[in-house]
Formats: sequence, C-alpha cells, structure tokens
Amino acid sequence: MNKQARSGYILMLALMTVSVGVVMVTSLYQVSQVYLSFLRRARLQHEARAVAYSGPQIVRAQLAKILLKEQEDKKKKTESSKSNDKIPGKPKKAQPEPASATKGLGPSQELLLLLNSWQTFELDERKDGVDATLKIYLSCEQGKVDLNHLSTIFKKQEKAKKDSIKTASKQKEEEQLFTKFFAKLGKIGGGQRAQMLKALKATLIKREYNWYDATELLDNKELKPLASQIYPSAPEPKNSTVKEVKPKSSLENQISINDLFTVDTSSSCLVPWALSRSVCVLLGIPALRSASEEKLKLLASKPIGTGKDSAKVWNAHLAPLYKKKWSALPKLAQKLLSNECGATVFSVVSYAYVGGVVHGVWTLIRMVHTAHNKSNKQEAQVRFEIVKMIDI
Repeated sequence: MNKQARSGYILMLALMTVSVGVVMVTSLYQVSQVYLSFLRRARLQHEARAVAYSGPQIVRAQLAKILLKEQEDKKKKTESSKSNDKIPGKPKKAQPEPASATKGLGPSQELLLLLNSWQTFELDERKDGVDATLKIYLSCEQGKVDLNHLSTIFKKQEKAKKDSIKTASKQKEEEQLFTKFFAKLGKIGGGQRAQMLKALKATLIKREYNWYDATELLDNKELKPLASQIYPSAPEPKNSTVKEVKPKSSLENQISINDLFTVDTSSSCLVPWALSRSVCVLLGIPALRSASEEKLKLLASKPIGTGKDSAKVWNAHLAPLYKKKWSALPKLAQKLLSNECGATVFSVVSYAYVGGVVHGVWTLIRMVHTAHNKSNKQEAQVRFEIVKMIDI
C-alpha cells in the first residue's frame, strides 16, 4: 500500500511540474509575440517619422533651386542692360529689383506649380532603404489671413463704434464684411455657423496680446468644432492600409485652421497670387494651382511684381484664373489683399506612410538674408531656415 501511494504522489507531482512548465512556456510565447509585434510597430513608426522629416528638406531644396533660377535670370537681365547701355543713343531704362532680392520670391512658374498642391514620392527599399510613400503640401504664409492683423482691424472697428455714433446701416455693413468673408467657416465640424462667427469675432477683439499659434482659437469652447480640421489632410495612397479615405471633392473644398490663419508673417500682406487653398474656399474661387501649366507659365511671365496696385493686378492677371473680378470679392478680403510683398515664409505638411503607420509633420520655413565674408568683401546670401517643427 505504501509503495502504491508513493508512486501516485510522484505521478501527480510530475504532472503538476509539466503543467507549470507548459503555462510558463505559453506565457513566455505570448509575451514574446506581443513584444515582437510592438517592436515591428515601433520600427515602422521610427521609419515613418524619419521619412516625414525628410519632406521639409526636400522643400528647402526646391525653394533654393527656384531662388537660384531667379538670381540667374536677374544676372542675365543685368548683363543685357549693361550691354544695351553701351549702345550710343539708346535711352537707359531703370531695371526694377526682383522680389527675391529684397521682398521674397516672386510668382515664378516653378513656385506656382508647387504651392497648394500635394507632391507624392514613392520610396523603394532597394534604392531608398524603406518601402514608403511621402506626401508633401507646400503653402505660403503670406497667402493666409494674419490673425494679429485681423485682430487689429476689428479692435479699431470696435473702438470707432464706441467713440462715435454710427448709423444702423453702417454697423450692418461692417458686420457683413466679416460675415461674408467667413460665411463658410461655420460648416467645419458641424458647428453652429452664427455662434462660431460671433465667438470668432469676440475672441479676436478681446485678445490683449499677439497670437502665437492659430490653434489658440480653440480655447474658446464655441470654436471647438474647428479642432476637427487643424492641418490639411492628404489623399491616402492607393497601397495604404489605412481605412479612412476622404473623397477627393472634400479635400479640394477643405478648410483647415493652419491653412487659413497664420501668425508667422512679419507683415499684414495677403498676397493675391499665393492664396492658400482654404482662403480660396472662403472666397469661393478655385485654387490657382488648379489652372493648367500653360496658364501658370503665362501668369509667371507677366509683370505682377511687388509694389503694384492690388486691384489692377487682380483684374488684369488673376481674375481670369480665379474667375472672379475684384469688385465681386468681399470688402474685408479687399482690405486684407496686398501686393506689397513677396513670398518669404512657407509652411510644409508632410505625411509618411510606412506599412500601416502614418506620421505627419508640420514645418515652418523662413527665407533669411545673411551677410557672408568672401575675399574681404561682404556678400548677401539667402537661405531657407526651418523655424518650427510640430509632429501631427
């Protein structure tokens, strides 16, 4: 009896030991699978982040190439002017300084083709080290509404309203300036249009110091629906495993906060030829980039440089492309539009798709003039610096 009891005890102990071993091995296998899955995901996220960060560098190279071309064109014009001056009896003509030298890039065909459009780069692992899709959206900050300038306008209107008695018709006219310009803004996020417009104007008037970021508007609870679209959304690549794909029409008529407002321009210029896609949606005009390359080339060849009357420039050169006369624009838009500066500040939205992972980056690029010593002589140099980067 004792021998049989001992044998059963040993058998039970062996079975228990094997069971514990199986549980431990199963648990270790499950943990390792979770870790391997996490490791793969982390690797894809790292690769996507690296690819997304390459987007602003590509744009810097593109802008530098455009600037170099403008400088070469300027040099050719200068040489041609000097040779003409040597011809006796021929009157000398004053050559206007190009925008790239003092006030930023001008409306060249290359720049117009890049602005407000999505560029797509397909990367291959054999050539580039990673299988990925990179999408880049370039916009000009001078083509967006400056929040600080807009606040100044409405503060002056509010002060004038308190200091003087205005007729009801005059007050209604000023209200229409604002309402007509931002009429389509209330459609974002399903918010109540009237409440949003009222809250936006009140927020702009109450602000006692400069705006540092357009997303500060979201501090007002009435403007929370604007949070549904902060940055422009890219059309998903065909081979993407991401399920959320927005229809093309919604992307073309999309209004996003950072594509509509800016706080990063040193001037109040809203450059007519560099209007962002969101501003075009508000004004009810097609984006300039939707025009054919031939029309953009023709526009670039016309003298729409800085310092010229905005209304004349619009009617003569831009109205055929925007399909709207200057007189048909909202009065507030006419106040904001100015042709006194070129493109000096740009923003880039870059999305990288690697496997099932998407990573986005918003970048601010500024055109900076510096002095460089060369052979005991100071030479003016221009470069494009990254001022700000935000992961989105």
